[in-house]
Amino acid sequence: MRKMDEATDKWMGNQQPRPCRPPPSTLESYLLPDFRQPPPTRKRPALRRKVQALKREARTTPFFTRENLKKGERGALKGLIHNPNIVANKADKSPSIVIMSTENYRAAGMKHLKDERTYEPITDGRAALEQAQERDKKLILDLYRNEGRAGTMTVALRDSFLKHKSRVPSIYFLPKTHKDLDPTTGTWKTRPVVSGCAAPTRPVDKFLTALLMPLVELLPNRIKDTTHFLQKMEALKDELQEIPEDYRLVSLDIESLYPSIPQKEAAARVSSFYGDRLPDIKDVLRNRGIRTPPSQALIRKAILHVMQDTLLEFDRRTYRQKTGTAIGASVSVAIAELFVYLTVEVRLKRANLNLLVFCRSIEDIICIIPGAEPEVQRTLTWLNGVNRALRFTFEMEEKELPFLNTKVYLDAKCCLQTKTYYKPSHTHQFLLWTSAHPTSLRRSLPYSMALRIKRICSETTECSYNIGHLRVPG
Repeated sequence: MRKMDEATDKWMGNQQPRPCRPPPSTLESYLLPDFRQPPPTRKRPALRRKVQALKREARTTPFFTRENLKKGERGALKGLIHNPNIVANKADKSPSIVIMSTENYRAAGMKHLKDERTYEPITDGRAALEQAQERDKKLILDLYRNEGRAGTMTVALRDSFLKHKSRVPSIYFLPKTHKDLDPTTGTWKTRPVVSGCAAPTRPVDKFLTALLMPLVELLPNRIKDTTHFLQKMEALKDELQEIPEDYRLVSLDIESLYPSIPQKEAAARVSSFYGDRLPDIKDVLRNRGIRTPPSQALIRKAILHVMQDTLLEFDRRTYRQKTGTAIGASVSVAIAELFVYLTVEVRLKRANLNLLVFCRSIEDIICIIPGAEPEVQRTLTWLNGVNRALRFTFEMEEKELPFLNTKVYLDAKCCLQTKTYYKPSHTHQFLLWTSAHPTSLRRSLPYSMALRIKRICSETTECSYNIGHLRVPG
């Protein structure tokens, strides 16, 4: 924890909320909320009467609510919701709301869907949905039987998976307001996201996530979140002491990672890695209730099913995603993380590249390399030659560079430091005290915001300056 002056430390102590309850860790508590069915009451009259009584009580219990919007404001919001000429959507990687004309939104969506290498239109969406459902149910049964060994899931979980009701998922597009405008459309570029909660592949998708995420935890250069990145920076500061003056901070980005992943290659690489490292995660899987993990062949088949049976609907048309994995599938993060590691980072160890630091958060990478232009170009050329499906771009700065929610910089002594960073599209919105939220939540917000600043800022002066802005009235 960063050092803090006494007044600020006392102020933060007064704001501290109660600790929250830890999340459940068993497989069924992790998976069943998405597939829970009403309790069977036909053969249990007492249970049926109890359920009916609870329903009547819920209908007749008065709820006292207070409005936090004026009548005119609520009417304006309803008018916006029902206006067919506009589309209101959340911005990508930002809490702000973007309102686009329906025409521009449709054009932005069709720009993605017209890419014949990634998407193909389907004439009979209902038949494609039924076929995907059948394949998913067959795979669930195969995973349950586990080639005669069983031990992968309980009967209750299997039945919940088999009762899953699916439909063709919708695809929506998040405007990248933190990027430059697209010159071809005059609006922002967008990120395609598939609403996969009711997708036909959802049961296998969720089960695969429980199996593969423990493998992701084994990756050495992977950054989970901002807190994990700050811990890495602290360790690097102790290890490196100071950075040589001729080295520069470089930010790398993998363009369109999720749709670019080759499906068969990814399934082969990830399932092979699963087979090799299964002994390292057996204890984790056993704690989740998976006594006998599925074979490598079953995992490969399941990955291919989730990737190749990705259906989506936009503007009353049905499409199939031909390459990559859909943003919105639960297992997509694990597949992307493992594929980049196996394709790039494993070979990076054998490459003759002079990298002082290499940290990756899915498609975003930060590294420290010699600042000479030939060295930077050599690194970029090598990365772009590793796999033709992955395309890297870079941004280089001498002193500071944004990464996740932080800004990494070199101080006067060439030591690594971090401070808070807000994207240009950040709206700095705060919850009004009069808002209809629980009092405990409202009271915890100042502490949470100050704790975030205290955690990110590595220098005391920078930390005190940022927290001071939280305490300024108005």
